[in-house]
Parts: sequence; C-alpha cells; structure tokens
Amino acid sequence: MYNKAQRIYEFDGFRLDVNERQLWRDGEPVELYAKAFEMLVVMVENSGRLLTKNDLFTHVWSDQIVEESNLTVNMSAIRKALGERASQPHYVKTISGQGYRFVADVRELNGKSEEFVVESETISRIVIEHEESAVGDRELRVEGASEISNSTLQIEEQITKTRGQIPHSAFRIPRLKIAIVCLILISLGIGGYFLRSALLTKNSGLQIASIKRLTENGKVGTAALSPDGKLFAYSVSEGETRSLWLGHTDGGEPIEIRPPANSIYLSLRFAPDGSSLYYVLSENYQSGALYRIPVFGGVPEKIRDNVRWSITFAPDGKRFAFVRHDEEKNQSSLVISDVQNTSEQIIAKAPTTAGFAPYTPAWSPDGATIAIGAATDNNGYSFKIFTISVADGAMKPLTNQIWNGIRGLTWQNNGNGIIAAVHETSFSTTQLWQVSFPGGETQSLIADLNSYGASLSLPADGSNLLAVQVQEQSNVWVAPADNFAAGKQITFGSFGQNNGWNGIGWMPDGKIMYTKSSDKGVTIWTMNADGSNQKQLIPNGGDSLYPAVTSDGHFVVFQSNRSGMSAIWRADIDGGNLVQLTHDEIAGQPALSPDGRWVVYNSNQTDSGILRRISIEGGEPVRLGEKELSWVGISPDSKSFAAGYQENGKPKLAIASLEDGEIIKTFDVPRLANFRLGIHWTPDGSGMTYRDWANGIWKQELSDGAPTRLQGLPPEKLYGYGWSLDGKQFAYVRGAEISDVVLIRNAK
Repeated sequence: MYNKAQRIYEFDGFRLDVNERQLWRDGEPVELYAKAFEMLVVMVENSGRLLTKNDLFTHVWSDQIVEESNLTVNMSAIRKALGERASQPHYVKTISGQGYRFVADVRELNGKSEEFVVESETISRIVIEHEESAVGDRELRVEGASEISNSTLQIEEQITKTRGQIPHSAFRIPRLKIAIVCLILISLGIGGYFLRSALLTKNSGLQIASIKRLTENGKVGTAALSPDGKLFAYSVSEGETRSLWLGHTDGGEPIEIRPPANSIYLSLRFAPDGSSLYYVLSENYQSGALYRIPVFGGVPEKIRDNVRWSITFAPDGKRFAFVRHDEEKNQSSLVISDVQNTSEQIIAKAPTTAGFAPYTPAWSPDGATIAIGAATDNNGYSFKIFTISVADGAMKPLTNQIWNGIRGLTWQNNGNGIIAAVHETSFSTTQLWQVSFPGGETQSLIADLNSYGASLSLPADGSNLLAVQVQEQSNVWVAPADNFAAGKQITFGSFGQNNGWNGIGWMPDGKIMYTKSSDKGVTIWTMNADGSNQKQLIPNGGDSLYPAVTSDGHFVVFQSNRSGMSAIWRADIDGGNLVQLTHDEIAGQPALSPDGRWVVYNSNQTDSGILRRISIEGGEPVRLGEKELSWVGISPDSKSFAAGYQENGKPKLAIASLEDGEIIKTFDVPRLANFRLGIHWTPDGSGMTYRDWANGIWKQELSDGAPTRLQGLPPEKLYGYGWSLDGKQFAYVRGAEISDVVLIRNAK
C-alpha cells in the first residue's frame, strides 16, 4: 500500500524505514507487528494532525471489516515499541472521543540514509504484557493481568470515510466491496454499528446498547466506577510497577493519584458517598492490606491488614464485607467489619473446602443480603451464586445454574437482579450473565471472544456497567539454547487462540508438544521445531493441560477434567490408549521423573497442596511429606525435586527428596517469583529456573547465591518454556494480554 520510494523518517533516536518495513532505535531493530508498523507509518507521515479511529481503519485495514480491538492492540504495540509509559506519553497523544495525534518532531530524509550494520535477523512481532493473580489451580486475570486478559470494544459508527483525507497514504476502496458491506449492514439492521447484534440482550434488566472504551493503554489491572457514574479509578501495570489513576467517564485527561510503585492493586472500590477510594494492596500476591485515599489523591490510610481480595460496602458505607481464607483449617469465611476497624465478625462459612469465590461478595441495595459465589463441592470446579442474610448469616443458593467459576458480582440498583462475570469451563473466557432476584433465572448478557474480569461496577442509577475487558493471545517461539536472543516465532495464532498458554514440552524426536485453545476446550498438539506439521495429539474432551513426555518416548502425561474431575492422565506417544492414572478427589500439576518411572502431582484444589507420587504404570499413590508444595520440577537424576513453598507467609523455592518428600533446602525468591507452569532444571542439572510475573525467567544455582535472570529473553512476562532433551534448543511462549476499562451502556 506504500508506493513512495525510499521513505525514511527520523524522530529523537528513532529511524523509520518504510520500504524496508523496519523501525530502529539508536541503530538497533525494534520488534513490531506488521499492522502496527503500518499504523505507525500513517501517524508519522501525518505528524501533528488529528487522526480519527476511522482514518486509521481506512488506511490500515482498507478492505476489511475489523473490530476496534485490532486498533487498540496495535496502538499498544506502538506505544510499547516507542518506550512510552502510561504516565508519560511522549509520541502518541490520545484525544479523548476523537482519535490520536503523533506529536514528535519528525524529519524526512528524502531517501538519503546512512549505512549501518544489522547484526541479527529482525522479528516482526511484539507482545503486550498483562498480569494475573493466582487463586487456586487457575490464574485469575485480576491485577493488571500481570499472569493472562480479548476485546470487542466500543463499536464504530462507520467503517470507511471519504478517501483523500490523509495526504501521504491515500488509497482506493473497491466500490463493489463498499456495496457489499453496506448491504450486510442494512440486512443486519444495525444502523452503522456492526457486530452490535451480538451484544443486544432483550430482558427485564440490563439491555446493552453499546460498549464504550474508557482507557486505551492495554495495561489496566482492576477498576471501579463512582456511585454517580462520572468518575472511574483504575490501576495500570508498567513492568514490575503499578500506578493508580482517576478518569472521567465523559472524557478528558486522567489524573495519576498514586505514582508507580512495586506493589499490586488487587481490587478497587469507591465509598458509597463517593468521597474516598478503597484499595487492596499486595507486594507479591501472597497477602494484602486495605487502604483508603481521598478520591482526587492524598495520603493513603491503612484500614486493616489481612484483606487479600476485594471488599463490598453496605449501602450506608459504615460496614464492609470480604472473604478471608484460613490456610491451617482450609476454610473460607465471609467477614463483616466496620470502616473504623474496631470490630469484625464472621457471618458465614463456605459450604465446601474449595471455599468462596474471593472477588464476588456484593452487598444488596437494601442492605439485607450479601450475594457471593461459592464452590458446591471440594473439587473447586463447580460454583453457584448464594445469598447470605446479613441479620442471621443464613445461606441459600440463589440459582440452580452451575458455572465452572465465578469472577465477580454486582447488584442492579433496583435490587431485582445481579450481574455476574463467570466462566463456563476451566479455561473459557469470562462472560457476563444476568441473574434475577429472588427468582434466580439466568440469562447470558454477552457471549463473545472477550473476557470480563472481577471489576464490575454499577452506578446508583444503574445506567451503565463498568468492566475490565481483556483480550489474550499466545504463541510459541524457539531459540538456540546458547543464544536466546535469536528466538523465532513458530506459531501465529490470532487473539482468542492461545498456543502454549497452558504448557509446552519437547518430545524425544525433537518435536514440540503444546496446548491449544479452541471453542471445544484446551487440548494438546504437536509440531516440528520450525512450526510445521501441526497435528492434534490428544482427542477433544474437557481441558487437557501441562503435557510432559517420558524420556523413552513411550508415554505422554497431562492433566485433564475429561472424566468430570481434574485428574492425571496418560496416553501413548501417538495420543491413543488414554488411561486415567489418579482417582483422588482432584489432581493436577503433573511432573515426570526423567527416568520415566514416576509422576508427581498436586492432590489439592489450591495452588499449594499435598504432593503425591504414582508409578507411570498406575497403582496406589504415595504421599510425599507433610508440607504443602506446588508446581514440581524433578531433578535430572530423578532423586529430588524443586517446588514452590510457603514459609511464614513468604514464597520460597524448596528442594525435597523424591523418595519421601522431606525438604532438604530452601531458597529466597524475588518479589514477583511465579512458579505456575512448573519449575525447570537446567540441562546440566546445576540449577533450577522459574518464571516471573512481569519479566522473564529466573535461574537459581544449587550452589546458593542470589537468583539471576536468563539473559537474551524478551523483557516481558513469559509463559510455558523448556529445553529440548538434547539441551540444544529452547522453546518459550510469549503472550499478549490487552486489558482496558469499558463502559457498557444500558438501553433503558
């Protein structure tokens, strides 16, 4: 689409070579999506001009009907590539409600450029970071979803505008295509709003008219809407730091009310009178404390410790409720406290050991009832919405509808219903449902490829619903084990297709085994190390996760809920002859011993549980020690294992005996250490590696010393990874998680 010869532009330390399709910074190549590169060219060539969203759609997606999420994803990639922070945008300025303006001082070189050396092959992809909070065996994308978050965004009124508005990159749209598009729009009866038919819901409660995007940085963690619906607060993730912001729902520049810091905002709530903002702050996801701050900023006041998730206010603002979990008793309770922190009481206990859904408490408008999600059995894969009487603690189910998980609840202002963020299967997107009260009738509000997290807020008049909307994607990369920086992308799934998100592994013949998501669940595939010859290995049936293969190449081991509960399964190397190895109440996180004899797994529903060892042939499992451990990695000599461990409330890396599970040694870990998806030993057995919530992979030498990051990997959060059996190649998963605040408008 670009026909101008030798177009090269410079601004600050950047050089944009249009013909070579490459962005450079201080002589080094900068990775960028193909469409993000085209968007950057349009903005640079129109530096200083206001470009509407329709301008960018018209000049980058000239003959395609696309969702606004494509624009947001690529704009986030551009900002990341240019090194911008949400608190300090340097080059791309968002003009609220209008579009974008590129504000750098651009110089065109007129085709004359200096020579410089390219020392490595360039890569045409970049990823956007997000983060997640681990609760149970699944990651809840809550705070900045720094571990994964899928956006059908505010629907555009037009898909094209008159050509010729942007002088440097005009083009022609085939008239036939325009006519076809117009006919489609008319036939759908959506009056210029494509895809709106998928969002409209006819019911007696909330009726969705449109979805408006309130932020565009793609890095939002949690958010809340003020009682009058005019303000919203949200946290922003920047690598290992988080900041707190205040915005106006009708537009305007946001206000930073807390600067970036090494802390995590687990939840936000406005006080019922709108004068203050409450937030739960954590250092490492393991604990939390409740703070209060004036809405427009000021000195925070700590209200109380030992609040880990979110709170819900009584209508008068004098009391709040929250979930607390007793680790020793393995018991969840609903606690009510006064805002002065002078008293608290437990009014209800969860019906099963799987507990209450921690982000779900919601106090009714009349003050008489608290709605909450709770597991109906100890497996933690079956949840209902319950109501609890504030007066006497009486607890009863609101509806017979069962979901795999419940992420958030909020009452409608008239008290006649509840909006719920739920997921129907273990790893499905989190969708919005409406539940009537007291009848308990359920109806889906939105069913799309997006996820809607625990941050649900309705203003007092019930006019709009605020939510955090998340889009996620992951793909597999492969690099030489001695040069991680030379990694190449080998899968190219689109948003909603997560390749390797839930585990990857190497097979003895050099192929890669990886998980792949679809509308039928998560299953396991294989491919060559260059991404070719992709084939499904494990048949569909529930979700199949965390694959591993025996070193002799005979068996594949994985976690699956295909039998109705989470268990460890074994299959032949060709995917046939499926055998369920474990029959505990729940089992997951399998790890194979390199000698091929043993499978170690977690036999609890929480992220840290009791470890057991079972023969690859099946039989009776053996308990490994008394300590709660998680995400095992077995040593190359099959004599010991590494695992995540909690010691006095702090995460540790533990080494334990494979014979009896007794802990031999522990190591301190960085603040954002992340053991999920397993601990991996280095090929030479000299140390162990594990992930970080925000940046790369850590290595801990057995000979002590502080952990260090593996060098050469992208400076972002990574997912599954591992070395080939010969130690010569390294596969890893890069993910894109775009998370923003949206306002869902009620048609009533």
